[in-house]
Amino acid sequence: PLTIEKDSKYALETMGDDSVYHFFLGDSWTGWVIALATIAFQIGMLCMFVDAAEIDLSDDLIDLVYTWKCPRDQLKCENTSDLNWCGWLPFAILMVA
Repeated sequence: PLTIEKDSKYALETMGDDSVYHFFLGDSWTGWVIALATIAFQIGMLCMFVDAAEIDLSDDLIDLVYTWKCPRDQLKCENTSDLNWCGWLPFAILMVA
């Protein structure tokens, strides 16, 4: 039992008491749900950034070009921005956190 207490104390010191991952060391279901939800959110954010990082220069909706498209044969320009709630929601969560 003494070794287990030392290991638990070492793990908390290594992770930090204010880290969400210290919930994995406890027996609380609520703590485990919070920790797993945090990991799921982080994986979702990672997938979103990896997907946005893949570049296809033939695509008109990529983020590396201007969002306004002005064809030479038309008088009006077109906004090709693809901003939607799938980008604004994680942005808002990151800004609040």
